[in-house]
Amino acid sequence: MVGLCLYLPEKALVLSVAEKSQIQAPDRTQPLLPMRPDQVERCSHDYVCHGTTSRFAALDVATGEVTGRCYPRRRHQDFLRFLPLLARNYLRGVIHWVLDNYSTHKHREGEEWLRHRPRFHLHLTPARASWMNQGETWVSLLERKSIRRGVFRSVFALRDAIRRFLDAWNDAKHPSTWVKTPKQILATANSKSISVTGH
Repeated sequence: MVGLCLYLPEKALVLSVAEKSQIQAPDRTQPLLPMRPDQVERCSHDYVCHGTTSRFAALDVATGEVTGRCYPRRRHQDFLRFLPLLARNYLRGVIHWVLDNYSTHKHREGEEWLRHRPRFHLHLTPARASWMNQGETWVSLLERKSIRRGVFRSVFALRDAIRRFLDAWNDAKHPSTWVKTPKQILATANSKSISVTGH
């Protein structure tokens, strides 16, 4: 899987697929206090949640373009609704999907959907190695830059902010790149898979 992302196939597409579930639409109980000299922006610790949404995203490793959609929850049914969207957006050629080991990706209905579409291939990251999926990195950026400090008075406002971030990202898209060598990546993955806390 590491080789697939580092050395992209010539006649195939690699999409790193990730989800973020239970994204809250928080509304602060007090207004934000703006930044001042020698003081950072401050906000109250308590908030009112106006609902949640789940975000599905697929990062094209070669171009950096992201295809995304919000759904009420993060179930295998929602994942199965996202797959046809990717199939419509990428009509030709072989497509490799890199995903984590979440149970929705291994549901029998998903396996059945893929069995009838041989041009799609799933590659699951090892357990506790979601960091190997570049789509997860994009979801983390979305969280830090668009959601974490936001104030949303409805789920609609939250989804609108996510959509604006996605549009701005795609306007300035660039290919994803690894900063480590394959040897370093595999060494890190192997060390994480064998580390066990003893008591």
